Amino acid sequence: MQKSSFMGRKASKEGTYRKEKGRIMNYSVFDGKKLLINLARFALYMALILVTPYLAGFTSPWFIQISYNQLTPFFVKVVLTLLWLMEIGIIVLVERLIKRKKAKQQAGEQVAIKEPKSKKEKKEISVLPLKNVLIIVGIILACLVVVGLQIGLEVKPFYDMAQRVTSAYDYLNNVGPIILAVAKCLWTVLIIKVALGMGEAVFGVLESKAWKAILTWGFATILLFSFGLYDIVSSESKYAWTYVLFYLLFPLLYWLTKKSDGKFYLIILFIYIF
Repeated sequence: MQKSSFMGRKASKEGTYRKEKGRIMNYSVFDGKKLLINLARFALYMALILVTPYLAGFTSPWFIQISYNQLTPFFVKVVLTLLWLMEIGIIVLVERLIKRKKAKQQAGEQVAIKEPKSKKEKKEISVLPLKNVLIIVGIILACLVVVGLQIGLEVKPFYDMAQRVTSAYDYLNNVGPIILAVAKCLWTVLIIKVALGMGEAVFGVLESKAWKAILTWGFATILLFSFGLYDIVSSESKYAWTYVLFYLLFPLLYWLTKKSDGKFYLIILFIYIF
């Protein structure tokens, strides 16, 4: 009986060790596949962001005869905006098709099918807590004040349109960057989603939820800030650095919106234009 009891304790310890060993191994290996997929997506996004402006520039000879070449900058930015919107549309469509296909495969493998969320549950998810709303409003107001102080407390869209004006055509040319912001902010949404995906692939293996969140969102912030440096190169605005610094706040805004792409997009577009 003693021998049997001893063997039982030994087997129990071995089983516990195997479980602990399995748990440790699970937490010591990052998700390489998810990391590679998001790296590839990030490389594709950056390639399109950097190359497409040059492609749009090739269309400038088409507009030379229009208004004696005075509106060429405006038309080139419109073409760039349309090209970026087309690229983003294709990316979103392809990713949704892949996600839907994967969901169908997973549903086919599962025996139990989860019940769809009710309208009440969906509404609760879409409605932001009052605390989040107040913080978001505070961040927006702070951004507007910082930019306003740099331009003499003027209304930014009107200030932008009045810069470097020597003829009536220049007003329309100055509208070009505002139109371009519509597509640029969409790229920001895609970049932050990829950055979080890479962060989760690397740091999602950590046992501590606090460190997992801090490192994942910290990595996303750094990557998004590096993407914001593109504004320094591409923008002719004298306060481009200010908007690059705003990129440090964008991950916080995305978190406060509960990762709502639509809400986040409208917020950063408002900040960018005003």
